[in-house]
Amino acid sequence: MNQNPEPKSKSTAKQLMVFFVCGTLNTIFMFAIYYSMLYLGTRYITAYIISYAASVVAAYYYNLKWVFNDAAIEKSERKAAFFKNAAAYFIVLIAGTLAMVLVVDVFKVSDRVAPILNMLITTPFTFVLTKYWAFRKKPETVHFS
Repeated sequence: MNQNPEPKSKSTAKQLMVFFVCGTLNTIFMFAIYYSMLYLGTRYITAYIISYAASVVAAYYYNLKWVFNDAAIEKSERKAAFFKNAAAYFIVLIAGTLAMVLVVDVFKVSDRVAPILNMLITTPFTFVLTKYWAFRKKPETVHFS
């Protein structure tokens, strides 16, 4: 009898729901850093990049533990998942930074409102990258005897 059953994966809909909840917590964390840095006189781009980088580390933890089920990800795959997660968020950071410059400097939206608009655009893209690339499970190998 198998005493260590295969961990159940969450449905994509449930993962997306948990991703948004964790993302909301992570966004509060990121904005706390961002707005604190603005208050201290840091330029908005610098504050955005530093707060975003801090949130990437937090996002990895949230995604591993609660969104994509850490029990389903082999320990040997976690280092690769961390770097893929960081790369996915880096891609989103580049896109988000360009969007911030466009929204703040070209469209003259407040630098206090711009990150909120940015999150609405980048969150679905981030979910797809993390689910289907960073935390994708390796297909099981079929062995023929």
